[in-house]
Amino acid sequence: MPHRVFRDCFKREVVIDWNVWHRKILRDHGEMVGQEEAVRRTLQHPDCITRDKDYQAREIFYLVGALRDVPAELYLKVVVEFRENEYDEEEGRLVTSCAIASIPKEEDRLWPTNP
Repeated sequence: MPHRVFRDCFKREVVIDWNVWHRKILRDHGEMVGQEEAVRRTLQHPDCITRDKDYQAREIFYLVGALRDVPAELYLKVVVEFRENEYDEEEGRLVTSCAIASIPKEEDRLWPTNP
């Protein structure tokens, strides 16, 4: 996948860097091959968004059943690091993405605020 830009559910830009996609995500998570559209869907229509417990600038988007060719009960986990750009707008960069069985309880829920 070349360098791409998606928008999340809050209209913030999220950059998907070619090197991160190919040299990290696809190398470490074979289930992500051909799943670029699932990443876009998860960013735009998440079931839940949490804050990373170790990195405060990272938000984690979850969508159950987003991935093709994996069990439907698995979540797609999409980790994005947000920073302010020179225009004081939040901009995100994809950190990683993978299938996961459940949302970790120790992550702080950002959205929806009332589960």
